[in-house]
Amino acid sequence: MAIKTGNDMLLTLGNFTSIPKRIASEIENGNISEERIDESVRKIITRKLKLKEAVDQ
Repeated sequence: MAIKTGNDMLLTLGNFTSIPKRIASEIENGNISEERIDESVRKIITRKLKLKEAVDQ
């Protein structure tokens, strides 16, 4: 899965509703740590806030 290789966001076509379940399964199986997900979420939110600041100026 792309998350394991360092991607913070997943882009997909088609049926994306199974992705959260698959990520949860990978976390439960110990293949991806919750800390890794938390790190990605922090990075995404930080980038969004910086973009919002730039747009608002």
